[in-house]
Amino acid sequence: ERLVDMVNSHRYGIHGTEAEHFGIAVAEMVAGGCIPFVPDDGGQVEIVNEDPNLTYHDTEDAVEKIVGMLEDPELQIETLEGLENRAEEFSEENFRRKIRRIVAREIDNRAPRIGTG
Repeated sequence: ERLVDMVNSHRYGIHGTEAEHFGIAVAEMVAGGCIPFVPDDGGQVEIVNEDPNLTYHDTEDAVEKIVGMLEDPELQIETLEGLENRAEEFSEENFRRKIRRIVAREIDNRAPRIGTG
């Protein structure tokens, strides 16, 4: 609950873990409506749609990207709009929907088949 409140009350986030396999913290930031800045390697790059405005190579690059975003309200709007579909992808409801679909498919695949011949 504290994490959700924190993410929902911030507009920006920075993720510093390089070469992370997935980046759940980044997915949570996106789902909470934040604009996250992430290292340009690892799974978190996919979460931000490989947006070059959100990925950085080193500290200097991160500072340039963050300042550029802060100084450009139009870019902020475009970036948030681009991340909206990603937020839905990482929502609890979408997770439940996917799990139900997988479980239903597995149940169907294991159900005994009654043949006529």
